[in-house]
Amino acid sequence: IENAISCICVLLVLGYDEDTISQRITRLHAIDMRLQLKHSINDCVVINDSYSADVTSLKIALDFLKQQSSGLKRTVILSEFIESGKANEELYADIAGLLNSYEIKKVVAIGESIVEQVQKKLTPSIDFLGYASTEDFINEFRSSQFYREIILIKGARKFEFERIAKLFEKKLHQTVLE
Repeated sequence: IENAISCICVLLVLGYDEDTISQRITRLHAIDMRLQLKHSINDCVVINDSYSADVTSLKIALDFLKQQSSGLKRTVILSEFIESGKANEELYADIAGLLNSYEIKKVVAIGESIVEQVQKKLTPSIDFLGYASTEDFINEFRSSQFYREIILIKGARKFEFERIAKLFEKKLHQTVLE
C-alpha cells in the first residue's frame, strides 16, 4: 500500500491525469522483498532478507528470527555490510554484539572483511563458518550442515544471496515406482 501511494504521488507530480493513474495502478503487483518466511530442507525454516544489509534492518530481522524460532537453533548467514558510513572495526563490533545478544548458535559470514572482523568478536559458544565469496559458500554447501534450524539469510544485493536461499528450498518431486 505504501509503495502504491508513493507511486501515485510521483505520477501526480509528473502531471499524469487521475484516469491514467487509476488505470495503471491496478496493473502493479506486490514484490517480495523483506523477511520472507519459508519451510525448508531438513526441517529448517528460512527467513530470507537477502536484499539489504544495514545494522537497523539486521536488528529488525533478528527480532523476527527470535520471534519465529520456537525452539529451533538460530543460524544467521550474513554478508559484508557495504556503505554503512562506519569504520569496519566499529561496524562489525556492533554486528557481533547483536549476534551475541540474540542467542545465535551458528554464524556463516560471507566476505573477507566480515569474516576477518566478526569471528574474533563472537562468543566462543557460537559456531562460525567464514567464506570469501557467495560462490565459495555455494561450492562447499552441504545440506547436512543444517538441521532443525531457523536460518536468517541477510545480505547486500551485490552478494546475490537469492542463490543461497535457493539451496534451502524443498525440492518437491512426483516420482512413481511401478
